[in-house]
Amino acid sequence: MMTSVDSIPPAIYVGNFGLGGCPFLFGLLKQMNEKWGNEFYKKTKWYCDSFSVVFIIQLLCGHEIERIRRGYNSIMKKMCQNPMYLHGQTVWLDLYVQYLLKNEKDLLESIVNLFIGITIPYTQHVWFHSWKTTEELMLHIKASYNIPLYSDHCGKIDGEEVFNGAYSCTPEDLLLIHENILKISASPSLTDIPCRLSVYDIYHINNHESLYSYFYLMGYESFNDRKIENNRNLLENETKRKNQVNIPMLVVCWIGKGMQIAYEYIVREIIEK
Repeated sequence: MMTSVDSIPPAIYVGNFGLGGCPFLFGLLKQMNEKWGNEFYKKTKWYCDSFSVVFIIQLLCGHEIERIRRGYNSIMKKMCQNPMYLHGQTVWLDLYVQYLLKNEKDLLESIVNLFIGITIPYTQHVWFHSWKTTEELMLHIKASYNIPLYSDHCGKIDGEEVFNGAYSCTPEDLLLIHENILKISASPSLTDIPCRLSVYDIYHINNHESLYSYFYLMGYESFNDRKIENNRNLLENETKRKNQVNIPMLVVCWIGKGMQIAYEYIVREIIEK
């Protein structure tokens, strides 16, 4: 079990912060950079779920936190000014990821320590680690942050329907990786870092600079030994009780996935014909 942040852990799990809560993650990464040095990200393995995958890829490619922040803010601005409810709210994020993958030099070599988590039928969490092409990587990134109906219908992987990996990940899954893994997430059972973000904070889309600064500072100040240890003691019993998948979100996602499949079938077999 991770007991100190004085040294870089052998593995770091970065879970679900939605899109609204990502500034909290950026604050944590800034503190890690100050504590462990500019290239700390090269000295550990990264296990990522949900929207966090995108920004950890940028980190592994050597992007500074300020550059990641600007990219994030541009996505949020587009989503607020021109929402794509009918096509999926993550359309702007998809375009941003495509731009990154197309223009980043030596991308696949830079992310050799990255593992992407995805949910496969029906409650199983799996890690993907190796990609031969950027197109294959793009498919796995989209799957990891996909939320049916909120996002468009993402492509199948190995013939199976897939979506957001954060909802099927459990503490046991992370302990199987390494007993000293550092867990970072807005989910109480999947984090060593105290995170006071509410469900509304995580999923609400906004581009207010004051709110960004507040979440960023919250994350920055949360990263120290005493707060991590206190948070672990408070959550130890809760984690034991909730060492299971996120059933409500899995049910919502599979219902949404079924609706997307039915809609596409009606369009293809009835309307178009």
